[in-house]
Amino acid sequence: MIVALDRDLMERILCPYGGEEELQDTGRSFANLSNTVETRDALSAEYCSLEILGSPAVYTRSRIMEDTVPKAFHQYELSGGFDSGEIYFELSANAEIGFMGTILCGEPLSLNEEGKLFLTDADLDWDGRSITLTEFFRYGM
Repeated sequence: MIVALDRDLMERILCPYGGEEELQDTGRSFANLSNTVETRDALSAEYCSLEILGSPAVYTRSRIMEDTVPKAFHQYELSGGFDSGEIYFELSANAEIGFMGTILCGEPLSLNEEGKLFLTDADLDWDGRSITLTEFFRYGM
């Protein structure tokens, strides 16, 4: 169960994608991570619930095929890293480097002119409940 986003959680999220090497505070995104991850249909992926800036959302480690996402959802990909000892995250339509997972939410998020949204640990509230996309649509949005 995910209860807080910390370095240990970051390692658990990232290591399956980039190997077992220890994460280091480089001040850059995790460019060494492999972007070879499982691509799934939106309805078959495993999700956990979270809030982004107070808005309900779901997270999966998988890349989600865009054409399988129901029209009620907005899809973003998550990447991240460490900078000066702080964890940071970036949401965008397509995480080219350092892919960490896919986030689906019911409300669109305000992206900057580059099509990105920069977040800190404080912007994300991971409650960690396992949830299906159908359950999220019915009860969580």
